[in-house]
Amino acid sequence: MHTSMKTLFPLITVPVLVLAGGCSTTHHDSKSQAVSETVLITYYPAAGRDKDLEVALAHAWQVYRKEHLVNEEPHTIVRGNEGEGKAYYVEIFTWKQPPNHPPADVNTVWGQEQSLCEPRDGHKGIEGGPVDAVPTKS
Repeated sequence: MHTSMKTLFPLITVPVLVLAGGCSTTHHDSKSQAVSETVLITYYPAAGRDKDLEVALAHAWQVYRKEHLVNEEPHTIVRGNEGEGKAYYVEIFTWKQPPNHPPADVNTVWGQEQSLCEPRDGHKGIEGGPVDAVPTKS
């Protein structure tokens, strides 16, 4: 794993609360009383399943949008390489409200993602949790 990712992992890797159905960091919109939450999720695809995971992530995004569960932006997926042909993916997006009781199609998507990933180097197949954006100075 890239050195900077090794440094960041203790800070950002927690059990996938999204998959468990709840998260703790929330942001309240004073106008609507809606609760939003930005999450960072790391996926470790099983050998030979990289492209399948990419398709599954694209499908998951379509499902989340159809169900009106996520903000359109930010949404970023990046791919890294741990060497020996082992890729990992990091996805960042914001739930409009964390899905504590997700619709059946979301549970199906999560099961599909889980089936494409594997535990690796002490990490679960999928890890992540809530994060906060850090403002940058211009």
